Amino acid sequence: MKHLFISFLCILVLLTFGDGLSAASGVRKIETEHTTIIYEERNIDSALIVASFADETYEQLAEVLGYTHMKRVPVILFSGSSIANGMYSSIPSRITMYITSDPELFLTSRSSWLYSLYVHELTHFLHLTQQVGPASFLTPVFGPEVPMMNTPLMPGWWIEGITTYTETAYAPGGRGTSSRFLMPVREDPSILPLSKTSYASNAPPRGRIYLGGNILVSYLIETYGEDIYHEINSTFAWFPFFGMGYPVRKVTGESLAEIYEQALRRIGAPAVQSSEIPITMQEGMHEIIGLYEGTLYLQRWDRSKALSLLAYREGTLLTVEERINGIGEDVMNLSPDGSSAYILFRSYDPYSMTPIIPGSVSHTDLYRYDMQGGQYTAVSTGSVLRQVTVSPDTGHIAAVEAVADRYRLVRFSPSEYHRQVLFDVPGSSFLSPAYAPKGHVVAGVILSKGTSSLALLDGSETRVLIGPSSYEIRNVRFVNEHTISFTSDRDAPFSLYTYDLRNGLIRRILSDPVGILDALIDGDNIYYQRYKSGYTGIFQTARNTAIEEVVSFPVTTASLPYRADNQVNYEERAFHDMLRFNLWFPYPIIEDGVYGAGAYSLFTSLLQRHTLLVIAGYTFENQSVRAFGEYRYSPGRFNLSLQADIESTDVEGGVSGRLSVPLFYLQQPTGQHLVYAQGSARYLFSSQDDAVLASAGLAYGFDSPAASKDVFGRYSLDTSYSMNIFDGSVFLSYGTLQASTPSVVRHHSISHRLRAISAHGKLFSDFTDPQSLLPPESFSVPAQDGYARLDYTLSYRIPYAVADIPFLWGGFTSAYLTFASRVAGVYDGASFSFEEDVILSAQAGATYSLGIGFTLNPYVGLEWAPVSGAWGVTVAVGTDAFLSTLPGAGSPMNRLDLFDTLEMDHLRR
Repeated sequence: MKHLFISFLCILVLLTFGDGLSAASGVRKIETEHTTIIYEERNIDSALIVASFADETYEQLAEVLGYTHMKRVPVILFSGSSIANGMYSSIPSRITMYITSDPELFLTSRSSWLYSLYVHELTHFLHLTQQVGPASFLTPVFGPEVPMMNTPLMPGWWIEGITTYTETAYAPGGRGTSSRFLMPVREDPSILPLSKTSYASNAPPRGRIYLGGNILVSYLIETYGEDIYHEINSTFAWFPFFGMGYPVRKVTGESLAEIYEQALRRIGAPAVQSSEIPITMQEGMHEIIGLYEGTLYLQRWDRSKALSLLAYREGTLLTVEERINGIGEDVMNLSPDGSSAYILFRSYDPYSMTPIIPGSVSHTDLYRYDMQGGQYTAVSTGSVLRQVTVSPDTGHIAAVEAVADRYRLVRFSPSEYHRQVLFDVPGSSFLSPAYAPKGHVVAGVILSKGTSSLALLDGSETRVLIGPSSYEIRNVRFVNEHTISFTSDRDAPFSLYTYDLRNGLIRRILSDPVGILDALIDGDNIYYQRYKSGYTGIFQTARNTAIEEVVSFPVTTASLPYRADNQVNYEERAFHDMLRFNLWFPYPIIEDGVYGAGAYSLFTSLLQRHTLLVIAGYTFENQSVRAFGEYRYSPGRFNLSLQADIESTDVEGGVSGRLSVPLFYLQQPTGQHLVYAQGSARYLFSSQDDAVLASAGLAYGFDSPAASKDVFGRYSLDTSYSMNIFDGSVFLSYGTLQASTPSVVRHHSISHRLRAISAHGKLFSDFTDPQSLLPPESFSVPAQDGYARLDYTLSYRIPYAVADIPFLWGGFTSAYLTFASRVAGVYDGASFSFEEDVILSAQAGATYSLGIGFTLNPYVGLEWAPVSGAWGVTVAVGTDAFLSTLPGAGSPMNRLDLFDTLEMDHLRR
């Protein structure tokens, strides 16, 4: 049997490594002088665009950052995500660019999405792989990923400040030139103290590390020159434990606090208009939906309730629906009769088997929410939709749909949800659609080559009303049949304008010292959205205070910062996702009082399908060699791992394999379902004995959507069962059932957990390591022997808050307290009886965030058995390092890990 098992493992190794050594199916690459662009065949156009500006941009930014370690930058293009984003990842160092652009234009509307994103992410790569400080001499010894050692204590504002600077200085229209970007601090500079710019948080202001970073780094560079960044960065790398204040003072002669105060002073805090009336008084991101029969409808996203629907009428603001499961902002609209809400919901597929980045596929689909019955009905499936609008008279639904790095306009019928394309022009995006009061006429914004145009669609005819203009045009609405309103930065910060369809006159209607994000004109009133204390609120002002100034928008002929018609012939080749060396470092061996010295080595592939970990060392007392190796293959749809370990003195060790497969996965607004199967097999050998162990299990899990203050979630159900066999004769089965529900106190949670274990033989008499059979949080207490054991745990979990407390190099962003009690019973072959002792426990923990990619989870736990008097204390720190891990590799339902606790001691029973 063992020979068959070893042969089976060898076949698995050949199959899995064979994929890595052969061309990844459907994946191609283009190499320029400084980049390797990796993409799916369908994204060849985007790859050629990136190639057209890749080298020139590299050389510009390398000079700014003092980067001298020339090597090709891996640039991965991915089009399977509904999220507009990009990222630099370490281990291995690479750039990933999501082709899907953002309809909210969070980088820029005056340039190409791919160009702005590339500038931003390449800045990260050059900055964070720079061999400065101790990494300058450690990298040649320990491997290419050593520079990541400079990152954990680096403040978030320093990491993102240089990217927001370069995306502004080297890509037209970056965030540094956008008045929208600075609005939160312009309204109230005190909401962003220097101490809170070092770490990311859900607390306001949103995007704090980008905002604070741009303010600080732009000021430093404009005051001292571009060389200042590299000089401060190098000084910091040698003395990271002193924070960024020490190198800033050493290089500039001024304190960081003084520099930040001077930088904020340039922005200034404007006076608030006295005539405004605040409609919303609670925290949250408030947005205007529309006006229906004299009632103003709003949506609010906050950390406590997630997405809510509000109604304002005759001076009263009411909550219509408290929890609607949408994606957050700009996601909702109402049917003409007000009985339904059309919302956008983002679903993820962590088990997708895509050629480029397995487990990263997501969609944003449209759902109809029945406000009477609370039911969700899918309008679209597998789409990437944003910015929903509904026709007041026909009920037709329009939305913008992502097509690569642009957006087209589509329409759905109100009954059968048939999709029709209304606007689809290569090189242009249609955004901010708005239906006219009558008919199928749609107004909106056309983005093309870095310009904005106000346009009108009437059937197959497209009529440009304003532009193309270098000014941004946003938030289009029909005031009436012949007037369209919109916001623009023509008069920065953003102001409200109207366009008269009868005579073509453009009027500036309203300006605000902070800036108007969106507005709705209704007879004698104007309702508008702007920042207030880090959130966005809705305010009301009288129409008779309007400016009514006639203005013009000059037509601009803009050009992209690269040649879209690049004629360079790049050689396309198949891409091989092979393992590559990342780093190694000395690794102490401490096991059962035996000490030794060893080394830890890590190898991963660029697409992270393949990971290889090797630990090897020598113990001095036993004079033995110990080695462990693990290979993981994660193509998305399943995860396979192979392990081997050996100890030379007693010639003992083992080889094993584990396969994890999701059988069913579904994510909808009502919740997430997952059915998961896992199988394991292990061959153990020693000089006295050998054995084969096997395990198979099945699990199901459900989780309901939750707000960010629901630290422990809301409703959840998890159940699993596994069967473990030893040498074909001795078996052990293990099952769990856990359910969590909200407490009557908001955000508190109650958890019930039932766990059962049974064996072919008595648990403690026939197994020499009974502790491994108990729940992980248990400590040694007298326990009854028997053939089966059942324990029940009741937990009450209290989140202190979603915290925002600066401390040392970062800040605490969440905290919790849990109380639990556990009882157990045993079946001895004749009867079932409860154990005399009860385990009482308490645990307090927190999340401590450093910079942007490193968190610590310190916690302290206390357990006490009142009858026996036994007690134990646990103090530990979990980490979430700045490493890139494949989504799906650590499945949320990967709970069948009992196999790992069955050590070699079981062979000696």
